[in-house]
Amino acid sequence: MGLATNLVYRAADVTLKEQRPLVLGVPPAGRSAIDRTNVDRALRVPRLSIVPLDGSPDEAAVALLDQLSAGRD
Repeated sequence: MGLATNLVYRAADVTLKEQRPLVLGVPPAGRSAIDRTNVDRALRVPRLSIVPLDGSPDEAAVALLDQLSAGRD
């Protein structure tokens, strides 16, 4: 809808509009029902990869970078 409220949201909007891959890191499941619903809806977006951010920050960074490098193939 073009209603990005900050630069990060706007960058994600443009990335998806240009049909480039976008990686979204999400905290571990088990949050509220609203959070689970939003993740389920995000899974239907083409070219969007969701990476669970379990473990240490270093492990999360490795998981995100692995997903980004996989999208370059």
